[in-house]
Amino acid sequence: MLTMLAGVLALAAAVTASRPVITLPPIAPLDAGLRWTDSATSADAIQRMAVDQLLGWLAVLGWGALAVGGITVLALWATLAGQRVPEVTIRRAVGASRRSLFGAALGEGSWTGVVAIGAGVGLGMLGARSVGAAWPGPSSLSGFGLPVLAPILIGAAMIVGALLPLWAARSRNVTEPVETPPPLWIPATQLGVSLATLVSAAMITGQAGPAVAAPGVPAAENGEVYQLEHRSAAAEGRARDYRQLLVAIRSGDSGRLVSLASPGELEGIGTVDQLTTDCGQCFVGGIYLKWRPLRANYHTASADTFRARGFRMLGGRSFTDDDRVGTAPVAIVNRYLADRYFESGRPLGRDVFLAGRMIGTAYRVVGVVDDRGPRGLGGDLGPLETIYLSTLQLPGTHTELLVAGGTPGSLLPPNSVTVVGHTTRAAIAGRQVAALRWFGRLFGFEGGVTLLLALGGIVVLMVIWVNASRNEFAIRRSVGAGRWQIRRLVLGRALTAAVAGVGIGVVFFGSALWPEIAQVIPGGSYWQPRLVLHGSVGLVTVAVAAALAPAWRASKSSPAELTSD
Repeated sequence: MLTMLAGVLALAAAVTASRPVITLPPIAPLDAGLRWTDSATSADAIQRMAVDQLLGWLAVLGWGALAVGGITVLALWATLAGQRVPEVTIRRAVGASRRSLFGAALGEGSWTGVVAIGAGVGLGMLGARSVGAAWPGPSSLSGFGLPVLAPILIGAAMIVGALLPLWAARSRNVTEPVETPPPLWIPATQLGVSLATLVSAAMITGQAGPAVAAPGVPAAENGEVYQLEHRSAAAEGRARDYRQLLVAIRSGDSGRLVSLASPGELEGIGTVDQLTTDCGQCFVGGIYLKWRPLRANYHTASADTFRARGFRMLGGRSFTDDDRVGTAPVAIVNRYLADRYFESGRPLGRDVFLAGRMIGTAYRVVGVVDDRGPRGLGGDLGPLETIYLSTLQLPGTHTELLVAGGTPGSLLPPNSVTVVGHTTRAAIAGRQVAALRWFGRLFGFEGGVTLLLALGGIVVLMVIWVNASRNEFAIRRSVGAGRWQIRRLVLGRALTAAVAGVGIGVVFFGSALWPEIAQVIPGGSYWQPRLVLHGSVGLVTVAVAAALAPAWRASKSSPAELTSD
């Protein structure tokens, strides 16, 4: 059992230390001529923050599990050393040399260490490469030294641990009592980490499909998506060419919806920056305010964007092809922004100032669109408030063309417009789902390894505790305790560790981890009682089942057999 724990611990060390470098396809900036503030955050930066945050939590949980697992193994070695002190002392008294005792202990520890190193280096590197290859985007593996060094250190600890009885025997007498086994808080902590990690994996995997592939917009899901790049530096020229492209595609099929929007709009991830609204008379903190500063997601959209994306207009109008460079600047806000930053939730006809500046151009709000949550990884890191600007009024050098409800045939953009990428809406959604499920599998792997370490620790500690409590069991049996009472005593100790692990997992680890996970995955909820309940019940059941064998062995011997051993 100790050899198995060492191998699992070394494997986890190698994978945790592998540090895969992963990225999603970059999102082009919203370069429509807006003067962003220093606090602006691009859509691509938000997406990278989400990936880095999840990788960071994987590293924290992995190293935390390794730390507790390492303590478990060392505690087991120390306990075994205490139990074997009389044996070493007797062998030394009957003539065994220090060299022979040292060689025997070194051989035992070396076998455990070799297994740990072999399992860690071999399977760990293979697993790390498989993890990087399964990522739906560019990936690489850095830090090749750590995946090799970590299991070597674990193996060295196994060898050193095997020598502890020799060290302990130098200052012990044969008649000294055997130490009590390590406390059960060690596997309880591991159970808590595994519960928090496994629930996180279920949160990510369970939310991947519903959050990204939202129902109700089949046309958009099946649409063709083209990434466009315009080479002209003049905004008027970009607006003219984009309008010409939209009209040409629409003319081929009256039922076709064509959306020209800023990069990241399909995933619901936009540039986040300051915004100031002409609220009217908004009562905030005991005073009336006319101007309300906030942070909002910025997107650009064309006349058909909201219909192609399945967004419902709640008031006012959508953009038209006439909202182009040189005309009165207009904007559309989502319901969340309208309800909170305009008097009585009525934004139509009021002005907003972009990038938080109260000077310069004011944009008149002409419409309110229904809220639609982010569907890309990291979308919830930004605010819920969203503002849409006309693509033809603020034409960027990078845009995304969505053709829904039909196929454009051969796309023939103007000479100054280059198609730099072509995909489908379903493929974009599938990439987001694959990324979330990748993280879900990795969290699940870490949770599973931590659970194996915890269960192995429970089994070994139960065995040690049973061996150390044989006299107590003999006395209990002698005064009338039955076998089932002994079994309940052993299983109760394991149940106590499992229940304590559930409490540790929910109160300490889950309260810190689950809100962070929910903030990164689109549409996630940080508290999901059903997942926590199922995970807790499963954890307690498996932990108690792991103690069945020691409980059975503790109860099958008679009082005479217990005392004779």
